[in-house]
Amino acid sequence: QVQLPYYNKPPPALPYALPPQPPFQPNPIQPPQGSVLPPAPPVPLPAPPPTKTLELDASNKRQKLEADASISAAQPTTPAAEAIPAGDGSIPVPVPPPVPPVPGAPAVIPPGLPVPTIPAPIAPVLPPAPTSPVPATNALLPADGYLATLSSPTSTIKIAAPSEDYPQWKLLQQTLECTVDASNTSLKDLKQLIYQDLEKKMPMNKMQLKCRKRGVFLKTDSDLLAAYNIGGERKEGGGEGDGEPVLDLVPKMRGKRR
Repeated sequence: QVQLPYYNKPPPALPYALPPQPPFQPNPIQPPQGSVLPPAPPVPLPAPPPTKTLELDASNKRQKLEADASISAAQPTTPAAEAIPAGDGSIPVPVPPPVPPVPGAPAVIPPGLPVPTIPAPIAPVLPPAPTSPVPATNALLPADGYLATLSSPTSTIKIAAPSEDYPQWKLLQQTLECTVDASNTSLKDLKQLIYQDLEKKMPMNKMQLKCRKRGVFLKTDSDLLAAYNIGGERKEGGGEGDGEPVLDLVPKMRGKRR
C-alpha cells in the first residue's frame, strides 16, 4: 500500500454531520427601521390678492381729487410728473419719464419756461501798439546821413589836452586845433595830425580820443570822422562844438606810470 503524503490525504471524517446550507444570496440594503422620514406635507398655494375696485364712490373720489390738487399746487409740475386723466373716471395714469436727450442734439426747453439769454462775448482788450522809440538827440547818424546835414565837410576842430601835464609828450593842458575833412579824414589821420602838433613826442599808440558830447571813445582807426558825426560845417550855421573842444586827448597808460 502506497503511503500518500500528509497533504494529499483526504480530510478525516467529522464526528457529526453539518446540516445543508442554502446557497448564498446577497441581501439588499435596506434602511434601518425608524430612519425613514415621513413625506413632506403639500405647500398651500398663496391666495390670490384681492382685486381692487377701480370705481370709487363719489365721496372718496372727490377727496382724492382735492388731495391731488393741493399737492400739485404746492409742487411745480414737470412733464415727468404730469398725469393724464383716464376717460372712464378711473385713477389718473402717470406719464412715463422723458427720453434722455441725444448727445450733441440741441436742448429742448419745456413750454412755459423762459428762454435763457446767452450774453454776447466780450471783446478782449488789446494793449496799445508800442510806439516807435524817439531817437535820442545824441544818437549817431550814418556817415552818409551826417554828411547830408553839412554845408561843407571841411572844418577846424579843437582837441583838449589832459588836465595833468605830461612834459615828455609836450602835453601842457593846451588846446590843439586840427583842420579835417569829415568825408575823407579817418581817425588814424587825425592822430597823425596830433602827432605832428606835439612835435612827434607822443606815440600814436598812446593816444586815446574821447567824444565830449557822447562820452565814448573813438576806437576804430580806419573809420572816417563822419562815422562818428565829427567835423564839417552844419547847414544851419556854426561848426562842430561852436568853438568848444570836441574831443579829449587821453593818454593810454599802463599801471599808471608815465
